[in-house]
Amino acid sequence: MIFEFKLPDVGEGIAEGEIVKWFVSIEDTIEEDQPIAEIQTDKALIEITSPVNGKVKEILYEEGEIAQVNSVIISFSTSDNIGANSSSEHNQIHQEINQEKNKNEQASIISNKKKNRVIATPTVRRIARELNIDLTLVKPSGKNGRVMEEDVRRLKEQQGQMAQQDHISQKQIPATIDFINIPQTQQIPQQNEITIKRVPLRGLRRSISKKMAQSTQIAAQSTILEEIDVSQLVVLRKQMSAIAKEKGVHLTYLPFITKAVVSALKEFPYLNASLDEKTEEILLKSEYNIGIATDTSKGLTVPVIRQSDQKQLIEIAKEITTLSEKARDNSLSMNELTGGTFTITNIGSTGVGIFGTPIINYPEAAILGIHRIQKKPIVTEEEEIAVRDIMGVSLSFDHRLIDGAMASRFLKHIITFLESPNQLFMEMV
Repeated sequence: MIFEFKLPDVGEGIAEGEIVKWFVSIEDTIEEDQPIAEIQTDKALIEITSPVNGKVKEILYEEGEIAQVNSVIISFSTSDNIGANSSSEHNQIHQEINQEKNKNEQASIISNKKKNRVIATPTVRRIARELNIDLTLVKPSGKNGRVMEEDVRRLKEQQGQMAQQDHISQKQIPATIDFINIPQTQQIPQQNEITIKRVPLRGLRRSISKKMAQSTQIAAQSTILEEIDVSQLVVLRKQMSAIAKEKGVHLTYLPFITKAVVSALKEFPYLNASLDEKTEEILLKSEYNIGIATDTSKGLTVPVIRQSDQKQLIEIAKEITTLSEKARDNSLSMNELTGGTFTITNIGSTGVGIFGTPIINYPEAAILGIHRIQKKPIVTEEEEIAVRDIMGVSLSFDHRLIDGAMASRFLKHIITFLESPNQLFMEMV
């Protein structure tokens, strides 16, 4: 019997996924729960396992291609009756494969679900890559517009002939040109075009691209910038670092800022919310799940500290370290990447930049950017010049839900917390 495996719906509004890597090939014997593929969604890189025992019959998507949720991505030959197709469906699939010119080729047939999608087998696509041929430029000769191997090689041969003609033409150009007595019919050869390397937008970068574009196109974003005197916080962190070190925890400023944010969110719930455009309702969240934007070699990812209001400072510090390491190892689970209600991004971690305007992690209502701490001269209340530790902050918010006055009061709450951390020390620990 044939079991067709569909790309599962992992929730969080995810509608598609990119096939990053196949762990199996056609005719491979597989066991239930054996990893078969890595899929990149808008949220995370997830590992898909087989639900059955059997053999791989078809792989319907190549690595790098995008599959819609609930579309069949692979099929198995199995003795199980679970999810088996009718014999007529089974025969129809194999009849399509047998219509290939090379009947001995065990290749997947890529479905033409998109209007402008090139129809070609994985083998033909591999040959095109090896010959540096853009399949969209190939004139197909196969049935239903399918690109065949000979089509690819024919275009390569034509390109070679054109390149040879250009080479001959260039030889006929004189080594020197008389620019004073140049004939009107003689033209100065134009400079060659700039070489451009095309890099496919795939993986995490594709997810980031879609999320950022979605956020800026939907949310009415505005940003408030401010500076905070964190001199007392610098002293407090230094004192508490010794305690954290005894517990094997590296204490940064992020746990303090997280606690400050949670305190402010409790006072201003509209910043811990999202807007349901369909029902025109504001969704006020009862949990305080703080996303920590983390830089990785593949791009920005946002692991989530769930129920931050119920965790002690040292717990948050430890969890931030663990999640950051998993983000850089590309081993975060879907649960660790979803469910966020507010995001903090440490723009100052690179040591560059005075201020920035972070983009909201849509559908959240706001994001707080924190910048590097610098020693600056300030005028004190006693009208004296003093050198203090100053940190810049930037709050971007969705003006559809939050007015500027509310956003300012929210930020003021955070500033009060961080400038005088001892006032709310009990809440922090």
